[in-house]
Amino acid sequence: MYRTGDLARWRPDGTIDFLGRIDQQVKIRGFRIEPSEIEVALTALAGIAQAVVVPREISDDTKLVAYLVAQPGAGLPEPAKLRVALGARLPSYMIPTFFIALDAFPLTANGKLDRTRLPPPTRTAPSKALTLTETERRLVGIWKQLLGLDEIENLADFFELGGHSLLALRLLASIEAEFGRRISLEALLNSPTIEKLAHLVESGQERQYDFRQVVRLYPVRESPQIFGINSSGAYYLLGKLIGPEQPLTALQVFDVSYPRDQMPQTFEQIASQYVRLIRRLQPSGPYSLLGWSVGGLLAYEVAQQLLAANEEVAYLGVIETWGPFSYKRFRWIRSRLAKGSYHLQATLAEQTKTAVTGKKSLTHFLGQWKSVRGAARIAAHFMRQFRGYPAARPPEQDLRGSDYELWMNFEYLDPAAKKYLIRPFPGRIHVFRASATPKGLFLDDLMGWGAFAEGGIDFAVIEGDHYSIFRPPGVQQMAALIAAAHAEAIEVRKKVFQSLKL
Repeated sequence: MYRTGDLARWRPDGTIDFLGRIDQQVKIRGFRIEPSEIEVALTALAGIAQAVVVPREISDDTKLVAYLVAQPGAGLPEPAKLRVALGARLPSYMIPTFFIALDAFPLTANGKLDRTRLPPPTRTAPSKALTLTETERRLVGIWKQLLGLDEIENLADFFELGGHSLLALRLLASIEAEFGRRISLEALLNSPTIEKLAHLVESGQERQYDFRQVVRLYPVRESPQIFGINSSGAYYLLGKLIGPEQPLTALQVFDVSYPRDQMPQTFEQIASQYVRLIRRLQPSGPYSLLGWSVGGLLAYEVAQQLLAANEEVAYLGVIETWGPFSYKRFRWIRSRLAKGSYHLQATLAEQTKTAVTGKKSLTHFLGQWKSVRGAARIAAHFMRQFRGYPAARPPEQDLRGSDYELWMNFEYLDPAAKKYLIRPFPGRIHVFRASATPKGLFLDDLMGWGAFAEGGIDFAVIEGDHYSIFRPPGVQQMAALIAAAHAEAIEVRKKVFQSLKL
């Protein structure tokens, strides 16, 4: 027996009429939400004595409105700070759009909360700035398109204008596409106005990191979803371009809050954590998987474990991922030449880029190659590659985002990947290589995957380097190829299923 919380009437002829809910549960943008959970999270924050959260229809959309009563002698935090505080406790789709302060809640004659007398949210018109900067003007254009508004002032609050969690993710993706700057959801919650957001975009601060285990741009209904492995930020724009018909769900199991002493050490165990999360989000196949860099190898092992569990994998794509042991499968001399060719090309490309962009002068670049110190550094790099990485050591819990990402990829995942015992994959693999990635000169043209894909390889070269392929024009090329191949794989699977059914 399962208590659903639905209220229904059973007619004499056997018909069941659905009348509503006996609790306060609501469904907003595909997510089932229990407002009481949000109320508990709000009252746990400093300064809040009572909280009531109700859904309201505003501008043809259901939005959550939080009504708050402050503790005696205390003031309520600003809405931006409340959103950030709730973001640490609740998923983004459960954060209310409006926060309304009341001296006391309206009560009925029986002393119970009178929800009908709770005031509707009102939008206070911010003072209009006389002029907009170029960055603010471009941001206003993005906001108008997302929110469907004709006029937006630079002091208006994104969430009070109707922005919600899904629109927030689309906003972040649009900002990254327009300005090449990644802004985290937490930063947006802290800076929800055009003026503050423009300051973030223009500032010289380091890249914003947004570590969450599950990130979705679009709700998953009946459409087949694609799981992006080991990143909750890199897939933003790619997922937007692929579109809502094939929603991309980005996964990053080991975020900064994950207990360090519980992190698995073998590559197979790491992949099994992703399998567990994927099957929780989608209990049965067919599954579609995508991975970037070492995440591509993780996607490969996730696919193997799903197949071992008698599940179907319809699509497997790897982005900028070298097949394991791609050097070791060559003869000794060829393997050393291939490894040397790769690192030489990569170092030259990086140094040339920094010289051209002005980050380092050409004289500095040439001097570095002439110096003994430069040669020693290159030799040390090759020795480190030859001997392997040192054992991973868990970092401090409060590491900065950039340091955590470096540790995660180079000190945790890469060492585990070096010990991974790969098995042939019975299906087809879609391999994407950046145009700036080292090639030729003793290197494998298929990035080492030819020996493992029993169903063949679809190989594509995408404009950009290891990172810039996630920005235009490369990301547009990649999105078109993934969407077409994934749709075809799902269609083929449907035809096979129909033939078996007949």
